[in-house]
Amino acid sequence: MKPELWIPLMSFGGTLAILVVASIYNNSRLTDLQKFVMTFMTELLRAESGKHEANIRRVEELLLHKFAEVDDRLNRIEAKLNM
Repeated sequence: MKPELWIPLMSFGGTLAILVVASIYNNSRLTDLQKFVMTFMTELLRAESGKHEANIRRVEELLLHKFAEVDDRLNRIEAKLNM
């Protein structure tokens, strides 16, 4: 081959090698970022689900209390009407 062709081919090969190494390095950093984000989101969801579970328990207690009140009222009405 002529020496005039070596320079563009070596430039292209060097550029290609740099791109391959950079993409491999960037991919490893993205994997680390993905692991960090997944860990963070998992912890956040666990914390939020705990808050929601406590709120649901509170609402369940309130509803059970209200149903007991309604049942008492109904029993009193039935007793007055001798049903």
